[in-house]
Amino acid sequence: MMISDIGKTIVQAVANSENYISSEDLSKICNVSINTIRKEIDMVNVFLQDHGCAIETKMASGYYLTMKDPKQGQIFLQQLLKDIRQFRYMNYAEYSSAYIILMKLLTSSGYTTIETLMECLYCSKSTVFRTLDQTTLILDQFHLTLKNRRNSGLYLEGSEWSKRLCLIFLHKVFIHENPELTRRGIFASYFLNQTDFPQRIRTVVLRFFACHRQLTIPDIHLIKISQFILLSHSRSHYSHELSLSTAQKQRLQQHGLIDIASQLAGQLPPVFRQEITNSEIEALAALIACCMSFSSPEQIPQPALSKIRQEINELIEYIEKYYEIGSCFDEPFYQSFACYLYSLKLKQEFHFSTDEEELSNSTKDGLLSADLSSLFALFYWTRHQIFLREADLSDAYYIFNRALFCNNTYYQKIRLAIVSRHGRYYSENLSTRLKAGFARYIRSVDIFEYSELNDLDLRLYDALITDINRKTLPSDYTGQIIDLRLRHALNDSNYLASFLLQRFNNRARLLFREKNFHKTNFSCQQEVIEAIYDLFRNEIGDHDRFIRDLRMRDSFISYEREKNVVLITPLALRLEKPVFELFVNRKPILWQRRKASVFIFYQQGDGSPENVQIISYLLKQFIHQNDLFLNTLYRRSYRDIISIFHIL
Repeated sequence: MMISDIGKTIVQAVANSENYISSEDLSKICNVSINTIRKEIDMVNVFLQDHGCAIETKMASGYYLTMKDPKQGQIFLQQLLKDIRQFRYMNYAEYSSAYIILMKLLTSSGYTTIETLMECLYCSKSTVFRTLDQTTLILDQFHLTLKNRRNSGLYLEGSEWSKRLCLIFLHKVFIHENPELTRRGIFASYFLNQTDFPQRIRTVVLRFFACHRQLTIPDIHLIKISQFILLSHSRSHYSHELSLSTAQKQRLQQHGLIDIASQLAGQLPPVFRQEITNSEIEALAALIACCMSFSSPEQIPQPALSKIRQEINELIEYIEKYYEIGSCFDEPFYQSFACYLYSLKLKQEFHFSTDEEELSNSTKDGLLSADLSSLFALFYWTRHQIFLREADLSDAYYIFNRALFCNNTYYQKIRLAIVSRHGRYYSENLSTRLKAGFARYIRSVDIFEYSELNDLDLRLYDALITDINRKTLPSDYTGQIIDLRLRHALNDSNYLASFLLQRFNNRARLLFREKNFHKTNFSCQQEVIEAIYDLFRNEIGDHDRFIRDLRMRDSFISYEREKNVVLITPLALRLEKPVFELFVNRKPILWQRRKASVFIFYQQGDGSPENVQIISYLLKQFIHQNDLFLNTLYRRSYRDIISIFHIL
């Protein structure tokens, strides 16, 4: 059994409440009636009963969480709350009020009352309660907790380090979405936005790291370092709350980062140098450690590097259970991934919350990389019990993408044979031009004389390029012939691509047949998932595990949703054969706070290169089509759809 979204919100609210919480308060948080709350709690308790905990009620007080088996219940509840948070993510349009509340809490020197928030947001108390639930989701990412003290108000509990990181994140949100909020009040004074210091500090930081070639800081992180320095000045009275453990200080000393932070502090304007403390310098060194990219495994301590290499070997072994792509993991991949894993370790060690921009939209070559990133995240969760978010996976995505692209894993490469009546030199000249223009598609090009044809097994080749009449070729050859007499066509860069498109279309249609095209009338997301399960009930088996797998996959990497298309695939499930099922709904339905009407369920089967490439080819036909094509799919016939496949 799974918990509904309302049930998850109830569990979260009850678990996070220090006191009893009434059904009235829960109804305001969930925006449903009290009767619905009671029914949902009954269903939640059915789910919780086997895990050592339950939601109970006390007359005239409200609901509270009890632990019938504290050892089992605490572990289960901790994981359940973490999973609930991971399946929900933020966007400013929906969370704008939550961001404003967060700013109010971060800039308050004391407690913040509900009445103050009501005045700030111009809304009712029930709206504030609902928005506080959203605020909690944001705070969770920064290891901060929203607390409520009776007769006093709300306050944030957490380290000064976490508060500064959250402030920097909030500044970035507002500078893009509501820049006016960065120019007034306490929030503006924290970042000294009424002075010329922000630009001066950025200039110092940029020049400093430009001179330190052994340190690589992506541009996206330079602004964080600048703003952290600004906060060191404006929040200097909190500097005593910045403290690192002995192990963390040793880690920073190991990489010489405390000395580097001291050098950077020495180049700041005098007013900053006078107030900066040792704890501020250590915190700045920690931020540099979390932001820097390692360019070589030689920068990683040897004991850590040995463990990382072993972990990469285990990861590759794990991936090869699902995909036959072991050959693409070359030495550059090992080196890049070792640096990435060590950077990930540092971020976790210092509780650094990644808030990078979203990944770029899917490219024609990005879908397999996204799947591999998801598999890596599942592997990491299984090994370390650490849940990686999409921003954490961005570097992994690019590393996988480079390895796959460099090794031509995205293409079913073809073998060509060339024979010309003009002779070998003419054929060799043509072979050179083909390799220069279409290397990524070609596995091999073999040159033959006319006299050798009868002794060859031409069935080994995907196509024969020749200007010889077909009637004079061996009678058993029935393969593809590219007419060499069409020299102008060979000079056209689209000619070989057209041949490959025809070849892929013929193979793809064996997988995407008319029975795989479903016109539907779904009203919610769950109906789509149930329809998929019904199709593959015998192969999938456990219904609850299938649902959990889909939800986890969805939270690991979500960026490949394009336009009106939603891609659906379990995280680590492989059906025995490749699968491509297209569901087109009559009307768009809400899917992760966005409306869509085209849903594609796909699996690569045994993970062979051919299956992966055919599935990728089919997905491209829909992901990269224009809006008109997607919006009219319901009215189109199956034959009409496949007749316009043209993307390679």
